Amino acid sequence: MGRFERLFELLPDNVESVLITSDINRRYFTGMKSSAGTVLAFRNKAYLLIDFRYIEKARETVKTAEVIETKELYKEISALLRQEGVKNLAIEAMDVTVSRLNVMKKHLKCVDIIETDVLSNSINKLRMIKDEEEMEYIRKAQEIAESAFDDILGFIKEGVTEREIALELDRLMLEKGAEGISFDTIALAGENTSMPHGVPSDKKVKRANSFLWISVRSITATTAI
Repeated sequence: MGRFERLFELLPDNVESVLITSDINRRYFTGMKSSAGTVLAFRNKAYLLIDFRYIEKARETVKTAEVIETKELYKEISALLRQEGVKNLAIEAMDVTVSRLNVMKKHLKCVDIIETDVLSNSINKLRMIKDEEEMEYIRKAQEIAESAFDDILGFIKEGVTEREIALELDRLMLEKGAEGISFDTIALAGENTSMPHGVPSDKKVKRANSFLWISVRSITATTAI
């Protein structure tokens, strides 16, 4: 069963269509990473509306939704809503700004917009339980992070800076296959290790009592999920 089908199983029966606008959830449902695009899904089909910058990649990558090159987004969404004959549309309330909601209300008068958290909550519930594909991505990301950590140990020595350690660790993870870094790598030395969310600086690693003090945290690599 696909992710769209599982999503609609979690939604109330009266929800007829959904609009997914957040980057992270658009990627979750389509498998494509981008900074733009809108997913419109019904109980029997789904569409990815995306502009010319991403259209070629989308047509090659996206298998879970029909890809449409968009020029006038809300006119195209409205036409699809009318085509399917639905009466309501759930939105990601946790993502949509007041400004965007006002635009939706102005241009999508053919449906009642469901402004509650029902869609956002259902997506969050769906994503809490990982499928086998996601588990494999998590295992791969962990392997990359652990391998990079093993390698960084040979790089850390007296005189290198926290910033150099963080940059080298990021480089190693990308070299080993990571698509990106989950969040900024934290590499701290000496007294700076007391800061759980410290930012790597130009502070150099020093020896103290014949030991090298170094705390490298947030070693995370990402692959597509």
